[in-house]
Amino acid sequence: MQWPSTISQGRAGVHIAGLCSLVAYSYLAWLSQDISRLTLSWFFVVIIPVFGLMGWVFLQTRRGGWSLSFADVLLWAAAFRIAGVWGAPIFEDDFFRYLWDGYRLYESGDPYSLAPSVFFGDTSVPTTYQRILDGINYPDIPTIYAPTLQLSFLLGHWLTPGDLLGLKLVYVSVDLLLIVVLHKMVASTQWVLLYAWNPLVIKEIAFTAHPDGFGVFFLVLTCFYELRGKPWLTMLCLGLSVCAKPFAWFVAPFILWNVPKRFIPVFVITVLVLYLPFILQSSQVLTGLFAFGRDWQFNAAIFSLLSAWLPIAIAKPLCISIFLGAFAAYFLRFIKNPTAPVRYDWILAGLLFFSPVLNAWYWVWVLPFAVLYPSRWVWVASCTLLLSYVTGINMDDSELSAYQIPVWILALEYGVIALVMLEDGRVYRRKRTYQQVNLGTD
Repeated sequence: MQWPSTISQGRAGVHIAGLCSLVAYSYLAWLSQDISRLTLSWFFVVIIPVFGLMGWVFLQTRRGGWSLSFADVLLWAAAFRIAGVWGAPIFEDDFFRYLWDGYRLYESGDPYSLAPSVFFGDTSVPTTYQRILDGINYPDIPTIYAPTLQLSFLLGHWLTPGDLLGLKLVYVSVDLLLIVVLHKMVASTQWVLLYAWNPLVIKEIAFTAHPDGFGVFFLVLTCFYELRGKPWLTMLCLGLSVCAKPFAWFVAPFILWNVPKRFIPVFVITVLVLYLPFILQSSQVLTGLFAFGRDWQFNAAIFSLLSAWLPIAIAKPLCISIFLGAFAAYFLRFIKNPTAPVRYDWILAGLLFFSPVLNAWYWVWVLPFAVLYPSRWVWVASCTLLLSYVTGINMDDSELSAYQIPVWILALEYGVIALVMLEDGRVYRRKRTYQQVNLGTD
């Protein structure tokens, strides 16, 4: 009797893990359809094993025991996201704002001037959007979302007015394109797997329709076209990305420094074309964003530590100063050697760790760069950051405020990340020492 080859067994293992994960996501989607069914306990009962299955496939292929084709990775990635599209948003209500912004942009061309609360009791608002209006959090504050994301909201509105399905289809399609781009940029399919099958990505984009994947897609595309020597497209995509979320502005200087200067006007024109129509209509384009930066605090890392010992009025400027100082030092180092690889994962993660707000979906901006520059701690963080959903409102705990996270959860969330970062640093230093010894011997 002839036994199946190792490659055949390996492919079978990948598909078994994929099928088990799909069952888990489908069950999560079913749970999400009824808010009374989906508890924090059930969420983690489903999510933790799925992380384990992803890690199991990664390790088996990493050790060479299994084969891993990109087609298989993409097939299951698409299946997981389809399950998420079928599901309802999990522990999140931000999507009401996306739907409302899409409606306002379609109706008036201006989603910025008027806060949603202005329309309370307005009988001219269709019934569907009155229900959406009732679900918006912080309705007295104008939208914080920048033009590129507003255009994605508009596209979702065109596809399915008043329904989240259109936005989900847009974001899932773009996310799958991002996976394809990552595959074209790296030789190892194993690291692409960690993004394509990542439960945080699937939960935040496919289930909850957070738009961050839409913005980071253009940032990764910027890097892709830069490597391909296509500066015109590099500048166009960079402009689209910085007009999605401010995060991309901290990557922009490194890209702009290396691009031929005659192409920089393409970037400037892209930003102007996206922002100018809104600025000409409204003086409130940045009002919501400034309010967010001034008032919001949630799941912070370093800021939480500092604010425990210092007044917030000191802790916040101190965090900003430390990050900007480190950023400036790294940029000056880059200027001396502009052909060296730039660790965008370090930059974006540093920005988030020093920020007063670190929502789990923000980590979607970091993960693609951990495919390009592999490191364990980024992927571990994608698991532990989901602990940020352990809040008073989701625990139904009257002793906690709605968005308060227990201190022990914060300690576990960031303590695990810190330990893995230290271990990664130790391994990196050991490799460097080994290389230097060998070079000296030679």
